[in-house]
Amino acid sequence: MAKERVNPLLAQEKRKNELEKLKQQAMNTNSVATDKRVKMTLSMSQDDSNKLKKLAIDEGKSVSALVREWLYEKM
Repeated sequence: MAKERVNPLLAQEKRKNELEKLKQQAMNTNSVATDKRVKMTLSMSQDDSNKLKKLAIDEGKSVSALVREWLYEKM
């Protein structure tokens, strides 16, 4: 069984698109930025929630830190 070769540029683009989708979902949640913390309620599917957790682990951050970063970028 021959293993398909994965084009690294396509894989990178797919990851970028998935990240953008997760960012948009996180931005569409009810979130309130305070001085030191961001209180939020994420309303997304379990699958997307797991992807967000995996992304946070890959980045070496917590989910809330990752979303907080995105919120501050948006401001």
